[in-house]
Amino acid sequence: VIYSWEYYCDLLFNGGWRGYPVFYPGNVQSDLQFLKGKVKGEMIEAESWTPDQAGNPAKTVMNYPGLQHPLLYVTSQLLWNPDADLKAMLDEYYKKFYGPGEVEMRAFWEAVETAWMNKRGVNPGDVYSKDITEKLLAHLNAAIKVTEPDSLDRKRIELIKSEFSPAALKASRLAAIDKPEATISKVPED
Repeated sequence: VIYSWEYYCDLLFNGGWRGYPVFYPGNVQSDLQFLKGKVKGEMIEAESWTPDQAGNPAKTVMNYPGLQHPLLYVTSQLLWNPDADLKAMLDEYYKKFYGPGEVEMRAFWEAVETAWMNKRGVNPGDVYSKDITEKLLAHLNAAIKVTEPDSLDRKRIELIKSEFSPAALKASRLAAIDKPEATISKVPED
């Protein structure tokens, strides 16, 4: 009997990645389709402990529920049926979870997925440029603007923004740093 253990939290343990959104629903579906009939079950480790919380069950919480929940939602749905219509599932999710903010939040999560799937390295700056983070913040602000004050839709979007804003600020600051350049002379041929 084989069980699969997935790590959706590994980036959040690394302080440099905290607050950056990660979303790859297509990969999750492909993975679960491949595992169908091969494993008996799946465990998803999604906690995002801080050092003072690790090993202390009373303090262990999901520290980034706004940024982590969409991937967990998709996975939970696909565990029931890996062949489900992913687009229809996400359409329903955006509409029911964000209400009037549906269009902007769809654009937000699709931009996150595109950035993640097109990453050019292993550092946050390789995934989230200043332009991308500004675009993501613009989607969040636009979604907030079309929702009613004190509505559950707005609170959900504001939670995502509060979790993401520090990382977006960090990305903006990193973009402002001059990257070192070096010129390497060509070795003369004999």
